Amino acid sequence: MLNHFVRVTGLSQSAQMGALPASYAATSPNAQGGKYYGPDGVGNGALGGYPKLIDPHHNKVVADKSQWAKLWEISEKMTGVKFDI
Repeated sequence: MLNHFVRVTGLSQSAQMGALPASYAATSPNAQGGKYYGPDGVGNGALGGYPKLIDPHHNKVVADKSQWAKLWEISEKMTGVKFDI
């Protein structure tokens, strides 16, 4: 039922569309180094779309460096991998 809802409402995208921003950033001669490319869809790309240059610091949570550390810690716990950096 959920899969049907997601398909009908467009709240998902194909794997190819999901990979498109990263592929664009890595291969396009027009992509700028050191920048973030994400989907251009509804909700700042939350619902997919074609690649566009995005300013990730427009969101206070994203700009909060303490959140970066929390995300890193949670990622290490979830993956079981510890990186010494």
